[in-house]
Order: sequence, then structure tokens, then C-alpha cells
Amino acid sequence: MGFWTARQERALDEREVDALWWAWRQACEGAGLCTRVDTVTGPTVTVPRLVDVVLGPPVVLTVQLLPGQLLGDLRRVALRIAPHLGAVALRVTALGQIHARIELLGADPLDGTVGLPLPAAPGRVLLGRDETARDLVQSWADDVAHTIVQGVTRSGKSVFTYGLLSQLAADPLVTPLRQRPHRAALAPVRRDPARRVAGLRRRRPGRPRSAPAGPGRGHGRPDLLDACRP
Repeated sequence: MGFWTARQERALDEREVDALWWAWRQACEGAGLCTRVDTVTGPTVTVPRLVDVVLGPPVVLTVQLLPGQLLGDLRRVALRIAPHLGAVALRVTALGQIHARIELLGADPLDGTVGLPLPAAPGRVLLGRDETARDLVQSWADDVAHTIVQGVTRSGKSVFTYGLLSQLAADPLVTPLRQRPHRAALAPVRRDPARRVAGLRRRRPGRPRSAPAGPGRGHGRPDLLDACRP
């Protein structure tokens, strides 16, 4: 009974591999990840060759790229190929010089909230997650030392900035500072409404130019900017 069951399971695996091979070939041809040669007997289509299949889960394919193809060529059409392989997305990584490892993702990696473990790695910050479930990590000293966050209302600018600052505050290499910009630096912005940015507000008419801070004042005011100094 055990031998017969193993034989049935092997036959099912072989049929699943054959289905993946045929779906891979058709998807690559439809996405343009192939070479086509017209002959007297008709066109000949060649796609990247499947050299290994791991049924998983997760299902992992190993393919050999065609001459002249790059890993970027495969990544550019990954979202077009994924649905035909029964996946939401594909995670494509290099495997040597001419081979690629393709992992079939069964769930949307962007469906849900991305956790933010603190403290972050010293010197690096987590910016988010891409469509292939890979964390986007950058060095704050080299890549995000000077950053402008731009977007429409309710697009996530504040959430992104708070997440970035919370990681920097937990980094032992960073000293968080809160700095109030000088009036001379903000004068052109106040004079020209077109140059105003979110986070700055005009002084109300009749309000004195300087007022004592008092209890609870100075926290959360929009004319205070957060900065970090290495």
C-alpha cells in the first residue's frame, strides 16, 4: 500500500511539474521573454529553460536565461508571468551568471501592515517593502541624510516620517535634535504664499512676535522642525 501511494504521489508531482513547464512556456511567450526565429516550417520560439522545479511550498523554479538576457529582463515581466503560474508575484534572484531562482509568492506581500522592529540596525533604516516582499533598507548617512518627503494629502508622508524618525531615535549613532528655524530663514516663505510648505504657519494677526512658552507650549507646534545630527 505504501509503495502504491508513493507511486501515485510521484505521478501527481510529475503532472504538476508538466503543468508548470507548459504554463511557464506560454507565459514567457506572451510576455515577450523569448526569442522567435522564422523558418520555412514556421516560427520557432525559445524561452528560458526550466532546469529545476521544487514543488514546495513555496514553489521554486530554476531557469537558465537565454543568451543576451539579463536578470532585469525577467524582473520586468515578472508581474505579467506570475498569474499564469498561479502566483501573486515572483521573487527573482540571481543564481550564478546565467541562472535565476524564481520563488512563487502565493500571497500579496503588501496586503497588511509592515512591522517596524526597534531598535533598527545601527546606521541603517527600513524604508518599506517592495512588491516581492523584500525589505528596502538604506544607509541613513549615505542615502537619506538629506531627504524631501513629498506627496498629496493623506498619502502617508507623516507616517513615513514618524517611522523614519523612530528608527533614527533608536540608533545609538544618531542624536535627535529639535530645532526652531530662524525668522530670517523663513521670511521669504512667509512673504510668498507660493513657497509655503506644510509644517509652517503664519503668525496670526495681533499675536505678539514672541510669547513665553508656558506649560505644554513648544510641543507639537508646526513651526518646529525635527532634525537629526550624526
